[in-house]
Amino acid sequence: MKKILGGCIPLMLLLVFASFTPPQTNSMVSARLKVQKVSNGKKVVIEADVLYHIDKKEISIHYSYPEEFVFVSNILGETKIYFPRKNEVMLQNNDVLSADTDILFLFFNQNMSEMGLKNLGFELVSSENKENYHITRWVPPHKIENIAEVELVFEDYIPIYTSFISQKHETVSKTYYSDYRYFNDHFIPLQVTEITYLSATDSIVSRKNYSDLKYGTQIRSDLVNFEIPFDAKAIK
Repeated sequence: MKKILGGCIPLMLLLVFASFTPPQTNSMVSARLKVQKVSNGKKVVIEADVLYHIDKKEISIHYSYPEEFVFVSNILGETKIYFPRKNEVMLQNNDVLSADTDILFLFFNQNMSEMGLKNLGFELVSSENKENYHITRWVPPHKIENIAEVELVFEDYIPIYTSFISQKHETVSKTYYSDYRYFNDHFIPLQVTEITYLSATDSIVSRKNYSDLKYGTQIRSDLVNFEIPFDAKAIK
């Protein structure tokens, strides 16, 4: 369960009938997500629907395969994980799970130039052009285990990959952004490939493919109107 979670908002105020007021949809975007992870020769596939509440800075992920549950988080890292079959909810508070760290959330918030690093306290230390690429380098605000520097590489002002580098000048992980589409006034990568290097010969590869992006009233009503039941049992 924890492996599935480790691995991964925006629309117009609608007028209504009577006294019922539906959720705002002028700042919501939804997408279909398929994640494929490969490690030690084993492949895991995860499928979900993602709802981005850009104005509220929240993200809601409705997992459907291989297990059904709902993951809800905001930029403060306040997270709820709901299991509908048992009507149970798990509460967590962790910056790592913050909606602000989600890749597409960053693009929808037009933070492409620094990919959320500035909000995490990283400092820009260099910027250079090399052939057709623009490269920026960032250092963490304090000592982070095994991370000494982050390198962002752009082509035509669009991020193509992020690289995390250790104190030993070794690449710890890389995230590639590709298959860009122009959607709702944003350039969005529909494919995000993350490679975590465990050793010189071993790595974990995770590929996220986004599809069926919808905006406004196109979004399925069950995603927009979903709320965790008030009688859900809290678990640890």
